[in-house]
Amino acid sequence: SANLTQNIRTFSTGSTTYTPTTGTKYITVYGIGGGGGGSSASELQGDENQDGRGFGGAGGGSYGIASYNITGAFTGNVVIGAGGQGGADPSTGQMFGGSTGGSTTFQPVGSYTGSAGLSIPGGSGAGAGSGSGAGGGAAPSGTNIIGFAGESGESNQGNGGEHQTQLPGRGGFGGQGDPTYGKGASGRSGATEGAGGDGTDGLMYIFEYIST
Repeated sequence: SANLTQNIRTFSTGSTTYTPTTGTKYITVYGIGGGGGGSSASELQGDENQDGRGFGGAGGGSYGIASYNITGAFTGNVVIGAGGQGGADPSTGQMFGGSTGGSTTFQPVGSYTGSAGLSIPGGSGAGAGSGSGAGGGAAPSGTNIIGFAGESGESNQGNGGEHQTQLPGRGGFGGQGDPTYGKGASGRSGATEGAGGDGTDGLMYIFEYIST
């Protein structure tokens, strides 16, 4: 049988077409959905200045793994889920929730056996206002697919009010457990209004097994 070497291809933004390195016999695809965006923040109305208020964190993107045996001409359509946008800077005390992170997807085209298309959900954006954290992306599932859900964002902690401080919640990690890709935005903290933070983008990396 032929010897195999391994190569890793990485995709970190936007949409692109994956074309296997010449001689690739099979691939394993790993992907992370985008993290959710955080809520905008506003001081408690009617209280004195500099009264702290904390906000819940957004959810992390999920994580999925699929594999494909290449039997002829083959490409894959890759889309990287963007991090969800934070809620807009509030106006007259009105707050805005963050948006859900984008899905990271791999759609095989051509001759192959193995997994179906891989779709990896992003994490939920934090809702408008302080309070509970948002849920993480649901674990992807399907034929020959392994999936892990994104971590939910943490709720805020403590009592907000005059001369009191609430602690914000941490944004959830992506389903792969790393804080770099697919992380939900952490909740804002402080006594001033402002836009929520953005979640981080997802990622896809493909292990190629190449005949030599």
